[in-house]
Amino acid sequence: IIYKNIENHRLAYTDGLTNTNNRAAVDIKFKELDNKYKSNITIVSFGLNNFKYVNDNFGHQTGDKVLCLVAAALKKVYGNTRSFIARYGGDEFVIISRGFDREQAEHYRGRLERMLKDIECVELENGGLEISMGCAHYGEEGCKQVRDMLELADMRMYEIKNEHHNNNAALKWQKRG
Repeated sequence: IIYKNIENHRLAYTDGLTNTNNRAAVDIKFKELDNKYKSNITIVSFGLNNFKYVNDNFGHQTGDKVLCLVAAALKKVYGNTRSFIARYGGDEFVIISRGFDREQAEHYRGRLERMLKDIECVELENGGLEISMGCAHYGEEGCKQVRDMLELADMRMYEIKNEHHNNNAALKWQKRG
């Protein structure tokens, strides 16, 4: 019975595809942080650029593989830090880190971006992934609640994503043939 309860809890709060935390786990983490540790929090929100193109042109199996590669990169970069990693939905992920100052947040963000650009996916040519990423720190722009920080990080991510789309960047995904 205990094992069954533990397994049910894990399934309820873990993304089945990427084996990262899911959105329900993020909501629980927000409540925990709002009640305890707010002052030292950094939130990163990011999404993959042109991910719909990957799913539409190469199939959802390839899209799923890409999401799993992203999750593996997240775990490699943030795994030994005091960070909470979650797939928030679709191609969007959230990283909640405690104890990062701006310089440390930028360092890890840069590591993740470099790692994702170097990812190889045999189904895709030029397999590196392009992402749009937004970051917010506690207290910045009046953010006193963790959910406000996520909204600010999301807003910044979408500004970058819109710039990417507005610059009419050529789609780099091409089918291997």
